[in-house]
Amino acid sequence: MLNSGQELKMLKHSSGLMWGGYKEGIVIEDSSIAAVRYGKDGSDSWAPTVFLIGLKPGTTRAVYCNRLGDRPDFSKFLDADFQQHSFEVIVR
Repeated sequence: MLNSGQELKMLKHSSGLMWGGYKEGIVIEDSSIAAVRYGKDGSDSWAPTVFLIGLKPGTTRAVYCNRLGDRPDFSKFLDADFQQHSFEVIVR
């Protein structure tokens, strides 16, 4: 739960010993209710820190996913992997 205008650090990606095509991120179903920002000002999509920002009152869904891979299609039933990593975002 967030207040409108509030920012919350959701995760900090840490690189391990293995190189590859995975970078943790978050996708929001309704971007008019909440937004995601990577890094200090949002201009660095490779930044390790991810912030969730409440924009206006409402409820939406979000999914932790790979920034470099498939993104969830919220217009369809989310597959098992996306369902397992989804959560509700409530902005007041």
